[in-house]
Amino acid sequence: MMFSLAIVFLLVSARADVNASNTTSACASASLPVAASGNLSALLRYASETWNCDGASPPCPGCKKVPSGTAQTPYSCADWVAHVLVAGGYIPDARLRACGDFSSYSDVSGYDLNVVSSNPRNLFSYLESLGWTSASTAHIRAGHVCAVDAGDGPSSHAVLGTGDNLCAYHNIARWDKPCQSSFVSIQLCLKPPA
Repeated sequence: MMFSLAIVFLLVSARADVNASNTTSACASASLPVAASGNLSALLRYASETWNCDGASPPCPGCKKVPSGTAQTPYSCADWVAHVLVAGGYIPDARLRACGDFSSYSDVSGYDLNVVSSNPRNLFSYLESLGWTSASTAHIRAGHVCAVDAGDGPSSHAVLGTGDNLCAYHNIARWDKPCQSSFVSIQLCLKPPA
């Protein structure tokens, strides 16, 4: 009987160790980015209020506006898209604010959300880590995020889908313009998790 109790004790102890290691693994993975369920209406509202901010400060409603076609820097394409995604709840980092400054977006879980392709841990790789997946470049929808070549290199700019095959181009202050045009070529589009 003592032998049977010893075996039961060992089995229970082993089971407890397995459960403890599973809990540890679950807790360790909690530090990885987790997809947020965003609000497309909030995203599009914020985008429509900030697409033509002058770029001298964070893209915030009430910012100084520029005419369509005007370049915007230092707040340009990737950082504008990232700010819009935060405003819409698609980027789940409590430290970020939609009107937050540039530097707070430069290290989000090890990713620089201010860049499109110059750093391998960029806005697009961050979105993929959240579960965003490839979308057709021929059927861009509101809320899709796309990398484009505007004549200065593949995937050098980020644009936001604002409607059926319509995009916002913050770098050049354009809203609801065709995503495919004579001045850009879409290389990649991502859509949020379903």
